[in-house]
Amino acid sequence: GDAGVDIAVHSWCDQRATYGETERAEAEAALQVVIARLLDSYYHAREKSVAPPSLVTGHDVMQILRIGPSKRVGEILEIVREAQAMGQVTTRAQALNFIRQYGNKEQSDDAACD
Repeated sequence: GDAGVDIAVHSWCDQRATYGETERAEAEAALQVVIARLLDSYYHAREKSVAPPSLVTGHDVMQILRIGPSKRVGEILEIVREAQAMGQVTTRAQALNFIRQYGNKEQSDDAACD
């Protein structure tokens, strides 16, 4: 997300401040390649990798998990978006199934805590 740009810049600055000119050129070059990929994805492929279009709605979440409007609905939508950005979810059907599985896991975790 948006924090990725800041993290990439801070990482590069941290490396420079920590190692300065003593850092091996190949290590610095490797970090620069990673940062370049992150920034390229952020600025040129944002819709695909950072903010993919929503496959599901809050209504879908509420219907599947049988919950009312709440902050939790938004949290679950964000988890689905993260799964999309990572390529774990690519279709609406997969997103709906992801929500079902997530809800089942939450219920299982809650039962284990009781």
